[in-house]
Amino acid sequence: MRSSSDNSNFPWKDELPLTYMETLALLEFLKLKEAEDPLQLLTPQNLSQQVNVSVPRAYALLKQLEGKNLVKKYPRKGFLLTEEGKRVLQVLVHRHRVLETYFVKILQMTLIEACEEATRLALHSSETLIARLCDAVGQPGECPHGKSIPHVLH
Repeated sequence: MRSSSDNSNFPWKDELPLTYMETLALLEFLKLKEAEDPLQLLTPQNLSQQVNVSVPRAYALLKQLEGKNLVKKYPRKGFLLTEEGKRVLQVLVHRHRVLETYFVKILQMTLIEACEEATRLALHSSETLIARLCDAVGQPGECPHGKSIPHVLH
């Protein structure tokens, strides 16, 4: 199933209006989910350790995401993804994993190189490009790391 950008309810069908650091913060929510953390709450302290920034900078990143309605703050507990945040993260993961797969299979990059480039480019790649790359690598079900590629319709 190929991703489709026909749904006008999803305003970010091409370039995602996120900074690189905001992307790293969103990907930390994915790590919580994959670790089967029952709460999936991210604190500024945890984020600061994971992305190597100060706690105040981590808090500012989470507040930026809150301003974009991607996370919601729960005082003294942490931040949780909103439904919109979950949708954006799913699109981001789809793009990232398709790019990674293309870079490894077609360009013969190492997993580390592919992951780093995919993290940078996922923000700026159109759904048309991602769909074509996905076709070029045969609509893979998994990325080179063995993780599922969510083929999203939005």
